[in-house]
Amino acid sequence: MKLVKQDIGLLELKAEEEGLDATKEERISNLNASLWRIASNKDSVLLQRLRLQLLKEGDANNTFFHSVIRNKKRRNEMKAIRVGEDWVEGVTRIHEER
Repeated sequence: MKLVKQDIGLLELKAEEEGLDATKEERISNLNASLWRIASNKDSVLLQRLRLQLLKEGDANNTFFHSVIRNKKRRNEMKAIRVGEDWVEGVTRIHEER
């Protein structure tokens, strides 16, 4: 993952200095896709480890279990939506925009 980020950084620096041709643009695009794929795989592995840990420990680790659930809820929470050029925040205002 580090190497891919470094390659992207180097290509972007070269693009700023020399300009961006189609080959460099395609290479940066491919590297970005690889970076997202690696990050997704890493998240998948971490989630699998979490599930294994939960299966092993069961209810013995309630604090851990509840922190995982709270984090998941926080990630899924919609705090704002974009309507045209404006950001709408707050449950009431978001509901009104529906």
